[in-house]
Amino acid sequence: MEVVPFVQVNAFTRELSQGNPAVVVLLQPSAFHRQGASVWMQKVAHEKNLNATAFVSPRERAEGDAAYDIKWFSPLVELTMCGHGTLSSAVALLDCGQVLPTQTIRFYNRTNVLVCRYEVAPDQRVRVVLDFPVKPICRLPPGTSREVVATALGVSTTGILDIQLALNDVIVRVDKETFSTLKPDFNRLSKIYTGRFAVTTEALSDVGDFQSRFFAPRIGINEDPVTGSAHCGLGPYWSSILSKKTLVGYQSTPTRGGFIEMHLNEEYLDRVQLKCEGVVVGRGILTVL
Repeated sequence: MEVVPFVQVNAFTRELSQGNPAVVVLLQPSAFHRQGASVWMQKVAHEKNLNATAFVSPRERAEGDAAYDIKWFSPLVELTMCGHGTLSSAVALLDCGQVLPTQTIRFYNRTNVLVCRYEVAPDQRVRVVLDFPVKPICRLPPGTSREVVATALGVSTTGILDIQLALNDVIVRVDKETFSTLKPDFNRLSKIYTGRFAVTTEALSDVGDFQSRFFAPRIGINEDPVTGSAHCGLGPYWSSILSKKTLVGYQSTPTRGGFIEMHLNEEYLDRVQLKCEGVVVGRGILTVL
């Protein structure tokens, strides 16, 4: 019977009960690429029942770099992009000794090459720097009117200040009072465009620049505690409002959340750097069926 190791990580936090949990399964290439592997991966993700389960496998290494294939799954579907699954994978690989903190990691998925590196502070505190593509602002699709969105979020239309589309995420900026009274109807949200909503407002405290919540019921994630990929759109969006190139966002559910620091480079307008932390909360083994 073949068994493989996994690591559970809370992403975007240093606390055991905060951030966004993900399982990272460490596979050899033969297991990652075997016929039917994706079906098994989906079953594992369904069993783990977290918002993301990541699967990583080493590729041939370039000089000085580490290269891994990566896939992410929600309990229902394979994901095309997952920030907290990528961050958790970088944390897990460092924890297992498969990479060094001086190395850059290139994660290869179906559509992108995602680059990660580590920053080690004098107190040995490690942050992961994710280099991701920006989610550009696009034309709003039909069916995303202020009235439709307000009804799905359980708020008044007067509390909605702006609606934009960042690639596949609908960004809804609301006032502070509306943000604190959201009552999302997940069935309604799942029927609007991609069913992915980043609801955001200016920072509710003196920590950070803005705050958000993220709903994606169509892919089995009613609410995500902290969503790295959403900040590839939220970062540029708030940068244009606040005229800042470095921002800190706080995302949360009513019970847990975490911080993401974003850096936008004037030279590379299509990229955003996310600086974040993660903490290992568990380790174990899985049977490969």
